[in-house]
Amino acid sequence: MANHYRQSAAITGGAPRTCYYTLTFAVTFPHSEDVCYLAYHYPFTYTTLMTHLDILEKSVNPKQVYFRQEVLCQTLGGNPCPLVTITAMPESDSADHLEQFRQRPYQVITARVHPGESNASWVMKGALEFLVSSDPVARLLRENFIFKIIPMLNPDGVINGNHRCSLTGEDLNRQWLSPGAPLQPTIYHTKGLLSYLSSTGHSPVVFCDFHGHSQKKNVFLYGCSIKETLWQAESTVGTSTILEDVSYRTLPKILDKLAPAFTMSSCSFLVEKSRASTARVVVWREMGVSRSYTMESSYCGCNQGPYQGLQFGTHELEEMGAMFCLGLLILELKSVTCSHQLLSRAATLLNAEEEVLVASLAQGLQFGTHELEEMGAMFCLGLLILELKSVTCSHQLLSRAATLLNAEEEVLDLHLQR
Repeated sequence: MANHYRQSAAITGGAPRTCYYTLTFAVTFPHSEDVCYLAYHYPFTYTTLMTHLDILEKSVNPKQVYFRQEVLCQTLGGNPCPLVTITAMPESDSADHLEQFRQRPYQVITARVHPGESNASWVMKGALEFLVSSDPVARLLRENFIFKIIPMLNPDGVINGNHRCSLTGEDLNRQWLSPGAPLQPTIYHTKGLLSYLSSTGHSPVVFCDFHGHSQKKNVFLYGCSIKETLWQAESTVGTSTILEDVSYRTLPKILDKLAPAFTMSSCSFLVEKSRASTARVVVWREMGVSRSYTMESSYCGCNQGPYQGLQFGTHELEEMGAMFCLGLLILELKSVTCSHQLLSRAATLLNAEEEVLVASLAQGLQFGTHELEEMGAMFCLGLLILELKSVTCSHQLLSRAATLLNAEEEVLDLHLQR
């Protein structure tokens, strides 16, 4: 890796110059007159998506699985933008069963607004395949939710080989505040769908936009919190009087325990001014969806968990999609509105008694002496970490603590957010 480019002092006004690096490599092609493509990441084309949706539609039992492909809109390039609806068919044509079918809450998932982030499509592929599968958890999800999925928000960009923009040269994930049908049709109609759901009392339980990240490792979520934004900005506005639904943290905590590639430590819930026109922020602010997220999957791999030191393959990305869906079920099981029937069925499916399932979800437990003694020990550990986070903590103590916790000093500092 060599440094081939430096900003001149004239450009930076004498300020410290930023250095950029270029990776160079040589490729030897074994065959003459051959056609080869160099991909930034594992490719996932528009044709691949449309073929995959057709295969999924043919694979399901239409008497059990409601799988519907529609055209959300036509793109500027004249390409259909697919909208997929997945749920369970009603048990019968009775009025009660049809009403239950109509009243199911919604989950909305989108992906590939940035064409170069093909890893998002592999995550979406895993989610779609899981949702239509015969897995009992997938069946439970279908019976309790209606999934509205837009797997490729920027077909034109994908088809024409753009990395981040649409045919108009715009970043479509910065057009959510006031999209127009002529120039940003996919965003305009997706926002229209969400607005319609909101106006009819069916705001999604979760909205999530799948992306890829070129710098950070692992998989993580960006969410929205006004309190955390004010705290981070050290705002003089008092946050004690601000009421905020803290359930936005529940899903990432669930995924942190479920998914090998996911890490809570990389999640952020700040609402930066530069992100005001993105999908997650607009859906949070305008539609009132507290669990509005961007899910980022690394182009690289993991630096934690069972996949530590490994490059992501398509298998791991698809697995993340399935784990995201499982996380949605557990999120529902943890909610106060979850029915006893669903809890009982989930407990059976997960091969556990209902009490054990509820205990694993940290709901409704009686304290025993073990838990009380554990709290005393945790309090003492907290005192040590409090000292490690203080600005007066000695380097010697940091070093000893790093050794005791079997971590390098930099890793310890990272966890302590210093």
